[in-house]
Amino acid sequence: MRRTASEILNGLEMRVARLERTANTRRDPRKVGPRTLVDQNEDAQDILDLAQGAGFRGAKIQYQGDNPVVVLERNHYIFLTDKGYEIENPQGGSTFTFKFGDVKHHIQSEGGSFGGSEIGMESMELTPTFEDVHNLLTADGGYMGERWQRASNDRFIGGDYLMNVKLTRMGIKFSLTGPDLKRGESISEVRGMVKGDDRMEQLEALSQRLDAIAMAAGKRKSKSRMRALKALG
Repeated sequence: MRRTASEILNGLEMRVARLERTANTRRDPRKVGPRTLVDQNEDAQDILDLAQGAGFRGAKIQYQGDNPVVVLERNHYIFLTDKGYEIENPQGGSTFTFKFGDVKHHIQSEGGSFGGSEIGMESMELTPTFEDVHNLLTADGGYMGERWQRASNDRFIGGDYLMNVKLTRMGIKFSLTGPDLKRGESISEVRGMVKGDDRMEQLEALSQRLDAIAMAAGKRKSKSRMRALKALG
């Protein structure tokens, strides 16, 4: 049975009240050690509830790699890590805190001036996901003509090639290991980082960088074959 708007709001108000009562007793990573991903995801949901109660109606949870990020509005984020919380505000600059109470205070103090801004929230994506990278590698028959599979969350294998990826707020860091990547080396590694303002720009930049690497590798492979044929002749 579908709940009414008043029932939803009442439930949200009760949850926010509970969070306010327990904010000061929340786990402190300085005392109990690094927080797990389970802890981080629970905190992210609690922060989302607080944000929506403070007027950030378009707030949502996204992910930077495995770590949750609460998007309050455009250019206004709360990044959760095993060590604490990093708050990036729309005026520029960021602050780090160990305390959940500091995050709650920030949301409540900013809600009146910034809360409720939903311009472009539906179309905005913060960073690519590992699934995005996997889709890029497997598109059009597979990068380098290989069948790519995920060996782990951030590692991909395609034939003789291995690719590691790290997703950050600034862009995508990657390393590609395999044959013909560098002149005169049978097996070598290429490292790089691509940047972009949003998910699509970062993926497009990664695609262009990988295409350039593949083109150069193809030329080296072709030259190696020609030299081998001449030697046979």
